[in-house]
Amino acid sequence: MAAMAGVLCAAGAGLARAEEERSDGYRVEMAVASASSIGLYLAGNAFEREGSVIPDAMMAVGAISYPLAGPVIHARHHRYGRALASLGMRVGLPITFGIIGARSASCGQDSIGCGLDELGLGMMIGAVLAAVLDTTLLSGPAEASGQDTTARTDATAATAEPRPPRPSATATLTSTLTPTVAASSNLAFVGLGGRF
Repeated sequence: MAAMAGVLCAAGAGLARAEEERSDGYRVEMAVASASSIGLYLAGNAFEREGSVIPDAMMAVGAISYPLAGPVIHARHHRYGRALASLGMRVGLPITFGIIGARSASCGQDSIGCGLDELGLGMMIGAVLAAVLDTTLLSGPAEASGQDTTARTDATAATAEPRPPRPSATATLTSTLTPTVAASSNLAFVGLGGRF
């Protein structure tokens, strides 16, 4: 599952590089959606002791909306590569950190359910990390496409050579980062790679 999420992240990063649409970003929208999903899940978990059906429904809505919120917002802004990368991060990081948490538990041979608390904590850390990365790195303004779109008013505009692309005033890493996830029985690795 983590390998499949890693493939989604890599494919999404490749598609994000191909996107040439200019956007002002939508970080606030992404932050509110992510915080709402995670907050709904945590609130349901806190109220679960009361034995009501409402906390279970809150947790279910939070858990279902969390992996879908980011990709849906990216797709609404026509950033399909980032939507795929977002889905990969929102699925892959919680699973990877959950596995790391469960493997860190000290369990005896006869213990049943040992490591479930560590699994849950690891998954929550992975979910928050994925939401933060999605909000800060993937939801910002798109890089310039390299095409000069300024209007030229002089008489030689039709015959003049095209201008070279202008360098961006602020460098963004949004389309050059590639999340990496690898796990084995003795080791887990989560990282980001890219061109800087």
